[in-house]
Amino acid sequence: MSRSAAIRLACLLLAGALACARPAMAELAQEDYAAVNAALADDHVIPRYAALAEAAAAFAGAASATCAGPDAAGVERLRAGWRATDLAWQGIQHLRFGPVELFLRASRIDFWPDQGRVAQQMAEALASPDPALLDVAGLSKASVALQGLPAAEVLLFAEGAGEALVAGGEGARYRCGLLVAIGSNLAEMTASTLAEWRDGEGAYAKRLRNPRVGDALFRVHGDVTLELFESLHNELALVLDAKLAPVAGADVGAVKPRLEEGMASGGTMPGVVANLEAVRALYLGEGGPGLSALVQKEEAADPGLDALMRKAFDKTLETARSIDGTLAAAAADPARREAVDRLVRQVRALKEIVKTRLAAALGFSVGFNALDGD
Repeated sequence: MSRSAAIRLACLLLAGALACARPAMAELAQEDYAAVNAALADDHVIPRYAALAEAAAAFAGAASATCAGPDAAGVERLRAGWRATDLAWQGIQHLRFGPVELFLRASRIDFWPDQGRVAQQMAEALASPDPALLDVAGLSKASVALQGLPAAEVLLFAEGAGEALVAGGEGARYRCGLLVAIGSNLAEMTASTLAEWRDGEGAYAKRLRNPRVGDALFRVHGDVTLELFESLHNELALVLDAKLAPVAGADVGAVKPRLEEGMASGGTMPGVVANLEAVRALYLGEGGPGLSALVQKEEAADPGLDALMRKAFDKTLETARSIDGTLAAAAADPARREAVDRLVRQVRALKEIVKTRLAAALGFSVGFNALDGD
């Protein structure tokens, strides 16, 4: 089956024959875009970065407290703190523009999908301990594979990791020192990202509220909305093309567990649910209007789209939440494989609706190939 035929089939299965039809482009006013941009900056972007900074600070504090006297209970608290920080990251991962781009922060927070490189470099670091890595200044200059959430995941969740942390001796102390440094590094990066979005005259959120001629990215309010729209689309593409399809393969015999995100800590699905919830919140808004407010305007000229988008998000999230355990285990189980295939179809169809009908309803002329390969 060709790609275009597969997309049409997915749209039919999700929402009916007209789900991926491209309507005429909307003609929205700049003030319409402005109201949504300001609300999303205040109610979606900043609170989610604040949640990430808070979780990272708590993880850093737990690492310092646990490593003062490591025991099994402390390791479990650290694992819980890691999971909270990872989920907070998954809930803001879709916004890849702005301060998180500076100093390679996004890659330093979450160097993925090359998990093999993370494991290899962590093994080398443990085999040849470098005291410089125990200091945030030194760690922040090291390989990005050693700096963030995946590196901490190896130290906390890899086979035998818990026992190694509480075993005593120089090796255990070095492992704990690395966790303390990684936690502090995460706390510093996420706090800086939040501050640069929110605080002072140069706050990035002000660029979203006040675009101007001469700004390289945001000359008018519609440019900001386009960036937010692309964040929604590109996160769906990431979920589909990097998190789901490569792991699931074509059938139960083609599953690739080693490609699964978070395979040491429990797998992809909690993060995928957080990703989908985040982009749904971008669409619906959180306390204020989201992109859906623009779709509902008469000028959007696609009266069925908002209901379709809401239904598509609900159905896709329902399927994602129904998959227990790791994605690879579900994909390799004939009794559970159907849910995985359904999720892949639903995310693909939702992505295509976003690229076609939502783009047009928001007034954006986005070609079929313009967003591919992100």
